[in-house]
Amino acid sequence: MVKETGLYDILGVSSDADEIIIKKGYRKMALRYHPDKNPGNKEAELKFQEVAEAYQILSDPQKRTIYDEVGKEGMSKQGVEAANVDPKEFFSMIFGGDGFNDYIGELSLISSMLDAMQNEDEENTTGDPSETTVSTFDGKSSKLNNQQQDATKNRQKIASKYMEQKREEDKKRVDELVKKMLEKMDPVLTTVHGDGSFDDHELTNFKNMMAKDVSSAVLESFGVDMCHEIGKIYLFKGRAFLKSQKAILGRFHRIGSSLKQSRNTAKDVFSLISSAHDAQSTLQAMAMLESSDDGDMDEYQKAKYEQTMTGKFLHVAWASSRFEINQILSSVCKKVLNDKTQSSAVRRQRAELLIIMGVFFKNAKRDADDDAEDTQVFERLVREAKETKSRDIRKQAYSNMRKKQDSLSTTNGSIDDASLNSTKSAEKSTESFSKTSTGSSRGLFSRFRKN
Repeated sequence: MVKETGLYDILGVSSDADEIIIKKGYRKMALRYHPDKNPGNKEAELKFQEVAEAYQILSDPQKRTIYDEVGKEGMSKQGVEAANVDPKEFFSMIFGGDGFNDYIGELSLISSMLDAMQNEDEENTTGDPSETTVSTFDGKSSKLNNQQQDATKNRQKIASKYMEQKREEDKKRVDELVKKMLEKMDPVLTTVHGDGSFDDHELTNFKNMMAKDVSSAVLESFGVDMCHEIGKIYLFKGRAFLKSQKAILGRFHRIGSSLKQSRNTAKDVFSLISSAHDAQSTLQAMAMLESSDDGDMDEYQKAKYEQTMTGKFLHVAWASSRFEINQILSSVCKKVLNDKTQSSAVRRQRAELLIIMGVFFKNAKRDADDDAEDTQVFERLVREAKETKSRDIRKQAYSNMRKKQDSLSTTNGSIDDASLNSTKSAEKSTESFSKTSTGSSRGLFSRFRKN
């Protein structure tokens, strides 16, 4: 018996729920009450904080044991506090979720961005602020901060260490995904008939398993888009392999597939760069607008622009996730299909099953009655953000500046004074953008840590 069930009730789970059920409960409630879905709703914001606190306690075995024994009030008396929500965990819910674990694992690019920011913050709070004097070519003295010099070296070391660690993690991740894929295929592959055909019963079981997995995956945040991306890769890799096995044209098919793969990678990189540029440009325009309105912007407009910026950033995150999915699954498919320990017949059969998997993922869609409203809020933010152009926000900022200039001209009777004030306003916008863009990623990530 537990002393109280308050935290379990907040997550909508029973007091005997296991770790997976608790995580699912948190995911559902966090998405439902996230501030970006409920802008300006103080009650929802408070509820989100309660959900985050409940999860931080119940997901920690030691804290959960203490809570079960003494309750929340007893925990406070013992000085046990809940930690902040890990933004990496929240982003893993937005892009992926449990429904994709067996197919893409845990997306790591966003986590890497967060780790990089944390490392940078740690660097900025350490070091010797002493200075050294360096003589320049014109004989003048220029003081350079030793801390900056050390920080540069540290960043290089961290980058090198990170790349090595990333390679090891990706290798382990690919090996694990290969193992999971083969486990799904093995019941079919081990019952192949003498003529090379699949056993009908096992093939039906395989298709039923895929249908179940896909129907679960589409309910995740960005689930349909991710399914289509996975399906596209599976189909391309499976079909390309079968074509490459043809005696006469196989070599040409391999070359063509390689070129197409390179084009697809280039498109993904371009999409990532374009979305990042769009987000940065919008951030700059919003900084200009904020410094030009002199507090005249109402709460609705502020919430609207905040949601726009969140949507722009999520678009960048999705582009990076899509790039990562392509890179990881390409490696997985390569290991599965080019396994030299297996006969060419077995590898062709693997390719055929991979194509079947690709068809299920490529045709994935949500039913009208699917309970996925909470997970779709971030997809909606991205769609709406695409409709907002940075140039329109800039036009509004310049319009505000002109209005202030006209007002000052009328009031003071001096165009020069008005121009001076307008110039100062523009300078303020530039300064605001400089400060904002420097910490843009940090500020955007912080929107997911409102507790």
